[in-house]
Amino acid sequence: MLEKRAINSSAVPQLAEVRFTTLRAHEWLLQNTPCTHGEIVFGAKNASQLEEVHLATKLDTALFVISRTTWDHDTAVTTVELVFHASHRKHTQL
Repeated sequence: MLEKRAINSSAVPQLAEVRFTTLRAHEWLLQNTPCTHGEIVFGAKNASQLEEVHLATKLDTALFVISRTTWDHDTAVTTVELVFHASHRKHTQL
């Protein structure tokens, strides 16, 4: 899995002082940033050159993507795109 994350530094000004050496960005945000709601989108995209290298796949191979944005009221706090290798599967039960 390849994670691409953007954090709104206006919404989280203390982020400039954080060094993610012992804690991942996701964990830090959960502990330090309010979140009122979020949205998740499931989709697919063709592998870019970067994804080709990091996911050990071929250029333009279809990849599974989960995109998530978390909000504090009307302000987007973070957006993350999780890109999975073509062989990856998600399983749910009803």
